[in-house]
Amino acid sequence: MSKKEAPPPLKLPRLPLRKPRGCSRFSEPKTRLKARFLSEQVQAEGIAFGHPAFGYPGLAHLTSDYDPLAVCWDLLRPGLNDIMLLSKYAQTALVKGKKPLKIMPWELRSSRFETECSVCHRTLPLIASTLGVCVDCIRQRPEEVLPGLKEMQAETRRQFDLPPAPPQDPDGVHCPLCVNDCRIPEGQRGFCGLRENQQGRLVHLAGTPSKGLLHWYDDPLPTNCVADWVCAGHTRYGHVNLAVFYGACSFNCLFCQNWHYRQMDPRGRGMSAEELAARAHARTFCVCYFGGDPTPQMPHALAASHILADRGVRICWETNGTMQPKLLDQAVRLSLETGGCIKFDLKAYDENLHIALTGVTNKRTLENFARAARYIPQRPQPPLVIASTLLVPGYIDAAEVGKIARFIASLDPDIPYALLGFHPHFYIPDLPCTSVRHAEEAEAAARAAGLTNVRIGNRHLLSRAY
Repeated sequence: MSKKEAPPPLKLPRLPLRKPRGCSRFSEPKTRLKARFLSEQVQAEGIAFGHPAFGYPGLAHLTSDYDPLAVCWDLLRPGLNDIMLLSKYAQTALVKGKKPLKIMPWELRSSRFETECSVCHRTLPLIASTLGVCVDCIRQRPEEVLPGLKEMQAETRRQFDLPPAPPQDPDGVHCPLCVNDCRIPEGQRGFCGLRENQQGRLVHLAGTPSKGLLHWYDDPLPTNCVADWVCAGHTRYGHVNLAVFYGACSFNCLFCQNWHYRQMDPRGRGMSAEELAARAHARTFCVCYFGGDPTPQMPHALAASHILADRGVRICWETNGTMQPKLLDQAVRLSLETGGCIKFDLKAYDENLHIALTGVTNKRTLENFARAARYIPQRPQPPLVIASTLLVPGYIDAAEVGKIARFIASLDPDIPYALLGFHPHFYIPDLPCTSVRHAEEAEAAARAAGLTNVRIGNRHLLSRAY
């Protein structure tokens, strides 16, 4: 066989569904988990596997030492219903000759295959292979850790043809819409992918009142909203939430559960603010903007919100909070006046840890959260501002939650705070589901910091893995 010839495709038998250890998500009817058996011969020579929709992020490399032979992967979404097992040749072809990130699902790990931190060289079980460093080194030795992590973040974005970092060309055109404050070179796009420099002019490919890049659907109430337990929609049976999924983001979260927004094309027709508002009907109780994130498309969301507010629809937001402060003020006022709320995703308090996980600073997020909290006295109930944090195993621990909670409590101890269970996904598929112990320790830390309204959300994801 010549070097240019591809080896024959692997023919592997299908297996029945099987529940992976350490995760209860399998019980949900929407989850589709499939497994393929690896023959001793294939395993001995080493293989790579990944989901075709994940491409580069889903790749892993196994050797004959791994046990068990059954490869399990929780696909999370009903549309992702297949697993590919690829030879080394196919692995190389899939990433176009680039060296793949070597990651494997948690179900394949054991105490024999704990990950070594590349900085302190301790061997620990809760280190994401994509990061390759422990949380202590991120916090305490950022000067050694962050340069490599920023390059890794950049590589994850190149796989989707997005700018590897917020452009800062001194001669570039300026986009002030979010914390990234892009200065875009000629012929290139901003970090969110929706703004472009065309002959020295800032061109909006989407995110204006005339065109939003989004999906929408009617979500029957009550729904799995982060603020469901404090929201009036919790009792509105027979009504719906107009759920608006925006196809862009100002962060690059390695654990993004809605990563597929990166595949949405801003050059399509899109939907105007008027067209979106027209989707509301007599049973539409509220609208919620999420994604991705509404931040890169705030002009569109605000235009639609003004129309919907006039029709009696409550305005709600789920956001990382990095928008330009004046745009935040408009969003908060709309929620204040209509009975809605704004839900901030506070991913970490430590800035270096935040950069490691999201690629972006959290300074604007914390500043905007404090800014929004100033409106609370105007309407204490129902809650106007809500916070949430994803409990990423090994990284967002009880100590980190305590720091976030103390910050929230310094503004208003009655702000509702939701702690959310993590599920392995996207570029971090090799950590387990958040454990019950982890979630309960985080809840205790939040209450000890002075918060009065703390809740563990999506308990069905919690595991006993650690």
